Amino acid sequence: MTSESPNLTVNQEKKWSLHYIVGVFWMTYWMANLYLGFSFILPFLTYYVMTGILLVWVALTRPQSLIQIATKPLIWIWTLTAIIPALMYLDSSYGSFAYGAFTNRVVYLSAIGGMSLILLDKDGEKVLKTAATISLLITIGLNLIDIVFTLPFSRAPGRAAGLWMDPNISAAVLCATLPIAINPLRSTKQGLLLVGLTYLAILVTFSRSGILFGTFLTLVYLFAPNQTGGLSASSRISVAAITGILLTVGSILIISIFGVDLQSLWRIESLLALDASDSSSQGRLTRLLWSLERVTEFFWTGRGLGASAYYGTASHNTFVTVVYDYGVGGLLLYLTLVSWGLFQMLRYGWRRALVPGLLSLNILYYGMFAHTVHTASGMAIPMVIFMLKMLIDPAEPRRGLTTEASGFEANPAGLLQTERAL
Repeated sequence: MTSESPNLTVNQEKKWSLHYIVGVFWMTYWMANLYLGFSFILPFLTYYVMTGILLVWVALTRPQSLIQIATKPLIWIWTLTAIIPALMYLDSSYGSFAYGAFTNRVVYLSAIGGMSLILLDKDGEKVLKTAATISLLITIGLNLIDIVFTLPFSRAPGRAAGLWMDPNISAAVLCATLPIAINPLRSTKQGLLLVGLTYLAILVTFSRSGILFGTFLTLVYLFAPNQTGGLSASSRISVAAITGILLTVGSILIISIFGVDLQSLWRIESLLALDASDSSSQGRLTRLLWSLERVTEFFWTGRGLGASAYYGTASHNTFVTVVYDYGVGGLLLYLTLVSWGLFQMLRYGWRRALVPGLLSLNILYYGMFAHTVHTASGMAIPMVIFMLKMLIDPAEPRRGLTTEASGFEANPAGLLQTERAL
């Protein structure tokens, strides 16, 4: 005879506590890039001020979290990724370029550290999914607004970017946030509708790399086996078809009513035709090849913090940028960190660690097409999930064994379970 403990140790109370609200706001602040909006509207609330407020809050309300986060091995590795650039900056001759690279990494670390502190709480998983859903809706909404009325943050008029300025990064963050908000193995009709809206928000970025990964992610939602006994594969495809028709009709109406300029539509056409002869593609390829030549000159040591910005490589490739700044050692460390979700998938199985695996694939994929992925604050959340071993489904109980929650310290979201013989 076997007994099974609840899969989640999450507070089921509907009432939102103040700590819960603070946590959701902090997570959304980074995952939806709200700090850009705050800097634009309320410049005195910079991310340094917001980080300080959070640290004081946690120190007063959850002091044990500060101790717990200090015991996580990966947090020390991420801390080194900020400390080492800081030391390099002190001995750097690149001036403002080195300072910009240094502050980027400090911001990234503050996002990782702050989100980790919040998610260590017993309501961590609930906070994460709530914030991911809110962030996803914000990004979808702003992308759709941006394609109709260009927002002041956009770097590419005619292509939606929302608060992310860069359409490619906006698409990357959408593809990272969606699996966190909706597990592909437990999708519902409402979830599939959100998947459709997300795909539409990716389409209006006209990011060819984003459309490719968004298509792959959509197929995962359609064909991944549902573990909750919910919609069958045929039902999911039917819902997807109806959603696609409704979104298409709605898009046509919006384009007609608001006179949306589809000057970037050629990007999708070139993708469908597998034609890379356009000036954008050729320019990126030329930049990449030129950057690779520069990288080989400093392959082992790198050229120093901020070198990629100082020498204007703009390789459109994160891996080349990391090598150029930090050498092959820095690249190996970076690859290890961002591949952690795939390591978890190998350890726990793809069904149990599908979401972390998708997050790793997302970062590795976008690293080939954008050189700013590793400094986009919204992409810090996968690192937190890897570090805290979150979103790993519990193992199925086996005959003669019982499962118990692994405990608050090992897994704050209560998602991992250990098995113990009777």
